[in-house]
Amino acid sequence: MTIPTSATSSRSRTSIRQTLLIGSECIHRFGIAAVDEHGRRLGATETRKRVEKDRRKLIEEARKRRVVRVLVALAHADEGEFDIASFITYLQDRGAFTPSQLSLLCWRLAVRRIAHEPRDFRMIIRRGREQQQLLDFADWKLRQLLPYMSETQLEFLRRNGKDV
Repeated sequence: MTIPTSATSSRSRTSIRQTLLIGSECIHRFGIAAVDEHGRRLGATETRKRVEKDRRKLIEEARKRRVVRVLVALAHADEGEFDIASFITYLQDRGAFTPSQLSLLCWRLAVRRIAHEPRDFRMIIRRGREQQQLLDFADWKLRQLLPYMSETQLEFLRRNGKDV
């Protein structure tokens, strides 16, 4: 986001256009309005919404980059036994892994002792087959996935009779 500023010199009466870069915290704290990429002046509320949207997008992209780095490290540690391309493609397409994919990743990461942050590895259970995969897992497999699950996913398991 850029904030346009203008100043007029008392000597020459010429207008000087400058751009002032302001961080998201200042925009929130002081209710600063900005200009979008098309040159339109945004109100403080709209600016705040844009900043939050951009911030969420950057955080999500950083999370995916961390996951890809871990997958590359896993592929390297497995010396070619692990097909990383399909996992990266799936992550880029859907933003998360199926329960079966995540279970396999958990196992491989544990065997190779590769450090990672479980909350970066998201599981998706929107489709019926994904939900069924999760419900069909043995209890030990479900316990393995608990650190990777959201509260909504844990609630899904409870509603379906799983003791988590």
